[in-house]
Amino acid sequence: MPITIVVEEECYQAHVSQTHGNAQWTVYRIANDNRIVVESQKPRSVSLEDTIGKAADSINASVKTLWYELIHSMPDHDGRYAVFDYVKLQKDGTWTSASSFVFWLPEEASPETKSIYTAGKDTLKTALDIS
Repeated sequence: MPITIVVEEECYQAHVSQTHGNAQWTVYRIANDNRIVVESQKPRSVSLEDTIGKAADSINASVKTLWYELIHSMPDHDGRYAVFDYVKLQKDGTWTSASSFVFWLPEEASPETKSIYTAGKDTLKTALDIS
């Protein structure tokens, strides 16, 4: 029997808030009743506007620190999804905003957890219109 995963309304609201520049990342989890819910959001601390007049090394270091902070906040034995917003330096020397979908599924997760999170990945990406 296929697993039915439902994306809660709060996920849409959190994603809209993030796309409007209010959050650096949003972490989502699957609750016991197979509903995807928001676990946490990190307020934005590095944006495109922050690159003006700043050295590339400084901005890149800040983004790298944020990335490690996100990864270290993930559980060791359970899955999660996250949308991580950041800025990156392009080859032409200009900065651009970027976003990455993170599918966190550690090896130590149970087979049931792996199955549920794998089933929910495309559901969440489709619901939030993330490629």
